Amino acid sequence: MVAEPLGAVNLHQRTFNEGGLILAGLEGSIRYNTAPRYQYTQSEMWMNIWRLAPKLLINRIRYGRYLDVLVAHSPPWEIHDQDDRPHQGFKSFLTFMRWFKPRYLLHGHIHIYRRDVITETTYAETQVINAYPYKVLDQSPVLRLRRPKPSKPLIAYSMDPKRQPSQSHDKNTF
Repeated sequence: MVAEPLGAVNLHQRTFNEGGLILAGLEGSIRYNTAPRYQYTQSEMWMNIWRLAPKLLINRIRYGRYLDVLVAHSPPWEIHDQDDRPHQGFKSFLTFMRWFKPRYLLHGHIHIYRRDVITETTYAETQVINAYPYKVLDQSPVLRLRRPKPSKPLIAYSMDPKRQPSQSHDKNTF
């Protein structure tokens, strides 16, 4: 397990709710050499997604949505990626976006040196953004507001037919 950096959260295969904004993460790039860490085959990235999926389902039950932002090192397949092996994206990210519908997929890995390179693309319902070298997103999270439980019953009942409920919502008053 990677130690948490001070002031940050390692999001790989995890979700994190920060002030109502639900984040999830998938580290790494496509495997392009024999280095074992942070490089994955297409199949291995699918396994990372399957490990993340139960947490996303819990978010759906708890918050009404799976996530707001997927933070990934690499881009999706054929969106902001490049033809050379080290810079190819993950095909599984396309299915991920269709299934889990994040508002944003933020990725890096593809360094941008020209102003005419496309860095923002919409795929399905997700805005895919190459965050290299950085991006500022000024978006408020979509919050699912829970209806507060009433502290007193809305209607008072009595099993004794001689007692009629009063107009008060106090459960002890009849």
